[in-house]
Amino acid sequence: MVGKSGKVTSKLRRGAGIYAAGAILCWSTVATAFKWALACFTPATLLFIATTSAIATLFLILFATEKRGGLFSSIPRSAWYRAAFLGFINPFLYYLILFKAYSLLPAQVAQALNMIWPLLLVLLSIPILGQKIGWMSI
Repeated sequence: MVGKSGKVTSKLRRGAGIYAAGAILCWSTVATAFKWALACFTPATLLFIATTSAIATLFLILFATEKRGGLFSSIPRSAWYRAAFLGFINPFLYYLILFKAYSLLPAQVAQALNMIWPLLLVLLSIPILGQKIGWMSI
């Protein structure tokens, strides 16, 4: 039993390592991808394309997994308004600013702005969501 558990753990770690490497690869090349895309599109157009493809992917997944039935009706209308407001701030407003930064700045400088976004999310959670954070959260 111990041997099998060790194999499963090893397999999970290997899989996690592959996903981590893929995430690092994608994250490290995003500046170049944004600069190339912004050579052809305005920041607003690029954001529209990204948002449309994300929504289409979400609905394809919902229809493929047949979870569409009670999803929309089970969420109260007030939650939809709050989600729309928070969705406007992140990712819409953030990416509009980020794409504009990529169009104006060198990729290395704009990527540094992109890297501090998780810290900004934590700090913005204080006034917007009423979260109490500690030093470990930052």
